[in-house]
Amino acid sequence: MAETNGYAGDEWRERAACRDEDPELFFPISEVGLGAKQVDRAKAVCARCPVASECLADALSNGLDFGIFGGMTPRERRSLSRRNTRAVSAERSARD
Repeated sequence: MAETNGYAGDEWRERAACRDEDPELFFPISEVGLGAKQVDRAKAVCARCPVASECLADALSNGLDFGIFGGMTPRERRSLSRRNTRAVSAERSARD
């Protein structure tokens, strides 16, 4: 079983701040208007979460396209993934 920051497998989920929240909070229909307020509320939960980094890593490694995970929207996660991909490509080019 894989271990992440001292948590085996999915055990980190048991400590997530969102466990007692309405799951709908983390799946806004938009990131603008009223949806932006919902995104802000979801991110506030993530900000106080002791396992936000594990949550974000899980979302990134599993390609989750919807919802707020680890304090990031899908658009923010895609941007992060693109930056990471470019950085890895640049590093490989520098070595070659």
